[in-house]
Amino acid sequence: MDCFDLHCDTAAVLYNINEPLACNGCHVSLEKTAAYGRYGQLAAIWSDSRFGNAECWDRFIAISDDFAERAKKAGAAVCFDALQIDEAFDAGKRAFIPAVEDARILCGDIKRLDVMRERGVRFLTLVWSGETELGGAHNTEAGLTSFGERVVDRCFGIGIVPDLSHASDAMAAQVIELALRRGRPVVATHSNARALCGHRRNLTDDLFRGIIETGGIVGLNLYAAFLCDSGEADSAAAAEHIMHWRSVGGTGHISVGADFDGIDKTPADIRDASELPALEGALLRAGLDRKETDAVLFDNAYAFMRANL
Repeated sequence: MDCFDLHCDTAAVLYNINEPLACNGCHVSLEKTAAYGRYGQLAAIWSDSRFGNAECWDRFIAISDDFAERAKKAGAAVCFDALQIDEAFDAGKRAFIPAVEDARILCGDIKRLDVMRERGVRFLTLVWSGETELGGAHNTEAGLTSFGERVVDRCFGIGIVPDLSHASDAMAAQVIELALRRGRPVVATHSNARALCGHRRNLTDDLFRGIIETGGIVGLNLYAAFLCDSGEADSAAAAEHIMHWRSVGGTGHISVGADFDGIDKTPADIRDASELPALEGALLRAGLDRKETDAVLFDNAYAFMRANL
């Protein structure tokens, strides 16, 4: 099978533990993806909550450089656009697309978006937790600030896709409205269906519909606590979220955003990137045909990259 995953935190973890991309103790390594045909991966640099905004900016620069070097040593490709993704796949390489999680590292300086873009960042998770100068995360009621609106608009202008995972309902709705006005897509790279699991990190059906109305895509998060209220989950529970979204808006806007190396509890039968075939089997058993299953696991994300990067 082919696989395209919309979110992992592996770049920061490898920087912290100083292990190679080729083979390591993380959820994601080239060794763990060996069974797949084509493999694409959004590699987010997380703005670690242990550090202040300015220090997280410095860490973004350092981790960005570090991950590029680890990928080069491993024979993987860091891709800034769709052409480079195609070239990587044609060469039999794994394609990693840079992303940033939590725009608080801008520190009020919108020009830093251009630095991110020069470093290949194509997806920006606007918030992670609490209230920032951009707006409110899922654990608040705060909406988008005036600075946040400027950031979103600038992202649209330079080809960075805003990511609504972690955003409050109010903030997400405002960003979707801006996206519809500008005719640009937004995404939620690693969020699930709140109709099935009540955690505020998950999307309401209305927000899911709004994202797909922009032409965006939503990635299924494999964190057990976001899959089931009980906090216990397997691939069948993950497939239920896909089937719910299928009933809401069709499979054409659904992908996987596993959140590997950013979560401490995965589904029981998907312990790392090597075990995503368990999700493939669960989707087929749940009633998806082969074409729809391939779309969720690879084709939808790949088509989005080719259309928007």
